[in-house]
Amino acid sequence: MKVAAFLLPDKIIIETTNKKDAGTWYSTGEHTIVPLHASDVELGNCVLNHLKQSQEKDVSYNQIRENYKLIIKRAGFKTEKAFLQYVKRVSIILEDRKIVLEPFKIDIPKKMFYRLPDFIKEIEYIPENFETIGKELRNSWSKCFSTS
Repeated sequence: MKVAAFLLPDKIIIETTNKKDAGTWYSTGEHTIVPLHASDVELGNCVLNHLKQSQEKDVSYNQIRENYKLIIKRAGFKTEKAFLQYVKRVSIILEDRKIVLEPFKIDIPKKMFYRLPDFIKEIEYIPENFETIGKELRNSWSKCFSTS
């Protein structure tokens, strides 16, 4: 189970992602917009709710692209390039009894997200521990950067 957490200048977007095949995760278009001033508890609760919705499901690549465009629009941007200039992305994965937070570097010219392996954080999965998830997510965003 996996979600994408996007930090923007004026909001946070938590998005459910589904698994298409062994290496492909995609946006479902299901997301929650959270205010920047949300507490760590609210943020962690939102993340866990989206993790519960994540599943393995096949979908066309056209639908994947449309769902990604929807996130850009909901973030308030008209183009992917503008979106990439302002966003910070962290993937949150639930595996067995642990939550893995993966911050990303964004290569704006290539329009690519690259995991930052040196900053991947694992925490024990405790269903009621919303505050720790929220705090670790904010810490992971601080590791994100972009190149132009």
